[in-house]
Parts: sequence; structure tokens; C-alpha cells
Amino acid sequence: MNTKAKKQAIDSVLVHLLDSRQAIKKKSSSFYFAFSRLPRYQAFSIFVLYDFL
Repeated sequence: MNTKAKKQAIDSVLVHLLDSRQAIKKKSSSFYFAFSRLPRYQAFSIFVLYDFL
């Protein structure tokens, strides 16, 4: 799988994780700010875990 295909695959999943991102942004602005500086796929993974827990 080439780099462009990997990015498209990741982006297609990230679209479904926007609810978690919005919840964190609303609930904890400092947490959101700190982790939003990570690469997008890593940040969204952390947002989903935080939102779940």
C-alpha cells in the first residue's frame, strides 16, 4: 500500500471520529489543545479513548 492510499484509508476512518473530537474540545480544552498537536490519526485515537473512558 502506498503512502497516498494509507492516508486515504486513515482519513476515511477519522471522519467517523469527529464526535469524540468535538466532545473533548467541549469538555476539556487543555486536553484537546495538548493532543491536537499530534498527527491527526494519533490525536483522534486519544480523543476516542478519552471520550470512551
